[in-house]
Amino acid sequence: MFWFLMKVSSVYEQVWSVLCRRGLLQRSYIVERATLPQQRVYADLSRFPSLQLPYFSLLIVQIQPATATEATTAESAELSVEILKYRPDPDAGFSSAKDRDSG
Repeated sequence: MFWFLMKVSSVYEQVWSVLCRRGLLQRSYIVERATLPQQRVYADLSRFPSLQLPYFSLLIVQIQPATATEATTAESAELSVEILKYRPDPDAGFSSAKDRDSG
């Protein structure tokens, strides 16, 4: 199972700390400029505690396969809740389709 976070550039250091606490850095990847000739992939994020990333950078985390689907889903949900608290201030930009459509 994989977990994805788009537009991670503004909260990368906070997200990196969460992944570190959860022991997920070695199974995490950053893709910047995906599909472009300048695409770059960072693997094993333990070597990259701070990166200057483009706005549309993508974080991919491989959630450890569990014996039960429920355990994997629970781990993914916990990770989502912990990471989402670092969302940028909605006044600083779009944080959801609802925010974008209302402006």
